[in-house]
This record gives sequence, structure tokens and C-alpha cells, in this order.
Amino acid sequence: MGSISNVESLVKEYLAMILVAAVCLLGQSRSNFNLAFPLPTGTNGYEDYLKAADIVNSKEFIAYSKWQSSLKPSEAQAPEGFTNSMTPLEQKRAVVQRFGKALQFIALGNTKPLSRPGSVRELEAPAFQSITALALDASYVAYSKGDWDNATSQILDVLSLASNTAPGGTTLFQVGNLNSMLATNYLWGHKLHWSIKDCEDIRSRTNQILKRQSAVVNAVSNTYQRDIAEIQCVMEGTVRPVETDAFSKEVNTKLTGLSRADKAELNVLLKQLPALNLSRLTQIVNDSEDTWSKVFELTPDATRQASLRSMDELARVICQRSFLSTASFTEYLRSRCQLRLIGLAAAIESYRWKNGRLPGLLKVAANAEDMLDPLSGKTFQYKVEKDQSYLLYSEGSKETGPVDLLKPKSSVKTR
Repeated sequence: MGSISNVESLVKEYLAMILVAAVCLLGQSRSNFNLAFPLPTGTNGYEDYLKAADIVNSKEFIAYSKWQSSLKPSEAQAPEGFTNSMTPLEQKRAVVQRFGKALQFIALGNTKPLSRPGSVRELEAPAFQSITALALDASYVAYSKGDWDNATSQILDVLSLASNTAPGGTTLFQVGNLNSMLATNYLWGHKLHWSIKDCEDIRSRTNQILKRQSAVVNAVSNTYQRDIAEIQCVMEGTVRPVETDAFSKEVNTKLTGLSRADKAELNVLLKQLPALNLSRLTQIVNDSEDTWSKVFELTPDATRQASLRSMDELARVICQRSFLSTASFTEYLRSRCQLRLIGLAAAIESYRWKNGRLPGLLKVAANAEDMLDPLSGKTFQYKVEKDQSYLLYSEGSKETGPVDLLKPKSSVKTR
């Protein structure tokens, strides 16, 4: 199943996606860190995260990403500090040496309490994508030197980053899910290099992350607060509305032409509807995970033709556009499933180390709770092949389909 070539091709596609999201940040006059923390405390891990974000938001790192993702890097202009004659390994060594301080900040931030300020407006999302790609390079370099423990810890750090930042808003939530899937895919591709300590660390870290079930609720809540505050400013004419498509232009036109009575009615609805949605969402995720598909009853129906004739319809449209899409929540379920799978793979590899062979049955290496797959309601599927490799996957649900640790499917778009 997952191979080194799969991971390498995935990283190349990922670098291209980073460029689209990150180029827009080049014009910033101040850093994310300075904008969010004019008076840093040194005790908030998010300060370290944003210091890392500033490093990969630099023109130098973006120039490197652009060069790496070009169709023919050997013919493109190499950025300062790099040459077209470098081998892929030499390129990775150079980028880690030059920008690896960002990964040190992430590791430091993971050790502290975290409090994300709302002032950054999810602008750090593209940077966290870049940091994940940088961590994959750092892990690759560590593997090349036989430094297996460090190679694994680099990926576990970005798994924690993905989990810790996902509650910040729906964009960060989507980016966190994708980064999590990239990290688990990469770990799977290198599972034969894991030590027993790696296996223990992987199981411990994934279990910690899976216990944090409130990320989806916090992401939606933070996005509601931000978007509704912007809507109120648009109604009052204090900010210029952002128009990403024809429908958002129609919504903004409606908002700027409301009467005082309509504004008052809409403000009431924009308090009531998000509260109802969040209450229902919280109730679902606090229940057993095999019932989480009920969230799809709350996600927007893309096929439904929205009407803006009443304040009730306008409020519902606004709330739907701030809520998770069906694709985004599906991706969340997949990413959690992959965390469980990589934890099981660690249990299997630990058994292999201790016994010199693979377990014939999954229950020999894992406990019953870890074997249960919430997506399918069955146990995870495990089969030893003749060449002593093995299959490990989830049958999935009707929304996700089968889930394994191969290349993740993603519809993430940063906004």
C-alpha cells in the first residue's frame, strides 16, 4: 500500500497548492506574529506557531516553493542558496538548513498552552501548509542519515500542529485535516523504519489527538463569530464587502440595501440560527462517533437554490456559508479514520519487532477498542500478504467510501 513514490508525488502536488495560497501574503507589511501578538508573553504556544509562519511566509521560502513545484526545475531560475544541479536530497538538506528554524518553533509551541487570537483571520493557514511540506523534507533528510527517531518526531509535531490549529476556523479546520492526512500517509510510507519507541510515540500522539472531539465545534463557532461580525459591518457600510462569486455579490447587494427594521430582524436571526446549529453539532460530536454522520443533516445542500426574499432565508444562507461543507466534514471523518489506522499500524509494527513476525490477527496486537471502526461500525480490515506486507483499511461509510493510508483525496480551498 503506501510507498515512498506515492508520498513524493503527493508532496510535489502539495507544494504547488501552497503557492496558490501563499503568494497573496507577499504584500503583507507586518508579520502574522506582530499583528496577533503586539505584546508577546512567551507562554502561549500560538506565538511560536506564528513565528514559524513568518519564516515560511518569507519571499525566500516562497521562491523556493515556486522553483520546486515548477514543471522543469532544472530549467527554472534557482533561488538564492540553491542550484539547478542539486539532487533532490541536496535540495531538501539546503531548505531544511535554511528554514528549519520554523520546525523548532512548532516543536516548542506544541509544549505550551495554546490560545489563538482572532485578529489573524486564518491568514496563517497557507503557512501551516508550507510548514507541513517543510517537515516532510526534514523527515526525509533525517531518514537519509539514519536518524529515524528524529524523522518520526518531525511528522508527529506537524500532526499535533494540525490538531491544535484546526479549531481556529473552518479554513484552518480544512487545512488541518489535509495536513493530518499528509502526515499519516508519510508515516505509513516509512513504517519499516519505525523503532519500538517510534511505535509507542505514534500510538500515544494519535490517541491524544483523537480525544479532542471539540475541534469541529470550535472551528464552526469561530467562523460564525467572524463572519457575522463582518456581515454587520457590511450592513452598516463600515467595510467593503468581499465578493468571491456572483452569489456573494447578490448577498452583499441585499445586505447593503436593508431597511432599519430588516437589519434588526436579521441581527436577531443571526444570533438564533448559529446557536441552534452549534447546539445540535455539539450534541452530535459528544455522542458516539459512529453517529457522527448526522452532521451531514446540518451541512449546506449545494443543489438547493437559495432564495433571498425574506430575512429568514438570508440568515440561513449566511449561516450555511459559514458552516462546514459536506466535503469538508467528510474529509474530517477520513482524517480521524487515518489517525486510527496509523495507530493500529504502530501496534502491528511493535508486535513485529517483539515477535519477529506479523500478527496473524489484528486482535493479537491491538485491543478491542482500538480495532473498532466508527465509520463502518465494524472492526478495521487487516490481512497479511504472502510477501509479509499487509493490508490495513476501513470499509468506511456511505459518505467516505473505503479509507486507507494511501494518497488522501482533498477538496481543501483556502480563502
